[in-house]
Amino acid sequence: MAKQLNHSLNTTWVDTVEVGKRNDDLVFIRFLTNLPEGVFEQMRIITGEERLRDFVDKFCDVLDYYPREKEK
Repeated sequence: MAKQLNHSLNTTWVDTVEVGKRNDDLVFIRFLTNLPEGVFEQMRIITGEERLRDFVDKFCDVLDYYPREKEK
């Protein structure tokens, strides 16, 4: 499948991410920017838990960072 890229989208700096999970395995993610005038929400997304795991794996690969297992 070909990617349809939108080159008119702005690139936005974010400082903070907030994440919440619903009971139906959907995950809500909010990206925020800290400015002298205050904290501004830049974008919010909702995605499935399994899809988010794929995203996190890609981030870890790019950063060469693999967090240790959470202690129970």
